[in-house]
Amino acid sequence: MALMDMASVEPFASASARLLRVGGRLVFSVSHPAFNSAEVVQTIERAFVDGELKTTYSVRVSSYGRPSTSEGVGIPGQPVSQWYFDRPIVELFRPFFAHGFVLDGFEEPLRDPANVKADSPSFVYTEVPGVLVARMRHFGS
Repeated sequence: MALMDMASVEPFASASARLLRVGGRLVFSVSHPAFNSAEVVQTIERAFVDGELKTTYSVRVSSYGRPSTSEGVGIPGQPVSQWYFDRPIVELFRPFFAHGFVLDGFEEPLRDPANVKADSPSFVYTEVPGVLVARMRHFGS
C-alpha cells in the first residue's frame, strides 16, 4: 500500500528488476486506481423498491485516465496534509512491463460487509473494490 503514494513508480520498478532474480515475484497492493482518486465521490442512495427500503453503495467517477497530483487530508485531524498521486491502472503497470515484469496474478477484493459498520465511508467497498492486488514475475529486461 505504498505505490500510490510515490511521485514516480519508475525507480521502484527499476530497483525491483535489479533485486529480483529471473522468475522472482513481486506482489503489491494499492488503493484501487479506478475507485479511489480525487475525481471519485462515494455515494449512498436509499429508495423504496417493492415496498422495502433498499440501500445502494456506489462511487461516481467523473474523470479517469489522466495522471494527477493533489494535496489533501487522508485522516481527519492529521497534523500535515499529504500528497496524492492518482494514475490509471496502465500507468501503474507500465514501468514494470518496461523492466521485464509480466502480470501473472490480479485480484480486486471486496470488503466483507460483516466487518464494516453500515453507513461508514468504507462500506461502499463491499460492492466496489477498494483495493487492487497484483502479482508480477520478473523475466529479465
